Amino acid sequence: MNFLRTLISTLVFALAAAASGSETPGVSPDKAMDALKAGHARYLSGRMVHPHQDQAQRSQTVAKGQHPFVTFISCADSRVPVETLFDQGIGDVFVVRVAGNVAGTDEIGTVEYGGGHDHGATGMYVVVDQDLWREHPEDETDDQRIGLFLQYGYANPAVSLVGHHIGAGLIWTEATPTRDDDQMGLGVSWVQFTDSPGAELSGHEWVVEVYYRIRVSKWLSVKPDIQYVADPGGAGGPADAMTFTLQVVADFWLSSERTPMHASP
Repeated sequence: MNFLRTLISTLVFALAAAASGSETPGVSPDKAMDALKAGHARYLSGRMVHPHQDQAQRSQTVAKGQHPFVTFISCADSRVPVETLFDQGIGDVFVVRVAGNVAGTDEIGTVEYGGGHDHGATGMYVVVDQDLWREHPEDETDDQRIGLFLQYGYANPAVSLVGHHIGAGLIWTEATPTRDDDQMGLGVSWVQFTDSPGAELSGHEWVVEVYYRIRVSKWLSVKPDIQYVADPGGAGGPADAMTFTLQVVADFWLSSERTPMHASP
């Protein structure tokens, strides 16, 4: 939730360039989100590395052009510096800032330019996050809350196997009264596979997920997770399936004074 909560009230469209045949290898939407989450984690922990800001990077972007791996439509707000929030450097992100986060003709045209549409496909990933309930809203240090998240993703079906993705869910932090750092989550997602000729998948797939993250210590957590998958792989795929996973996460810090960041699902 830390990653999303920073951008509450700021609707952000993250568009990852899934390049095909460009000079610079493309970055998939999943890899782009991983890079943004990692950068935001560094920002929250005060361990920013300020990548790609040296003279060599500046010279390369001037000589060979820009190849950002993600594009944002962000609010025109001085308190939301996108490059700083995600600890990115010169040429990494393409930011379109406009009051109200509206995507009109001019903004969409700018996004297409920044996404490198001449080199491949541009996908879109939208995340909206909002707290529905907080036990003590006046106390910023109290994390007991229930949050709602909505997701929408799009990729060119002529290039990507998944054309559309819709997800939604609830996250309850401090779900157990005596377990302040535990977290419970429920999520639902739907994906539409491409119908392009030659694709091995078609139709759509549903996934329902329930998890409970147990904070064992300041640096160790365990997360059992159950997923039910309807129509795996779309039409003509295998029968519905249920999976169970158990994740063990260890957080390490160089300084014992810091408390590990609560990981988002």
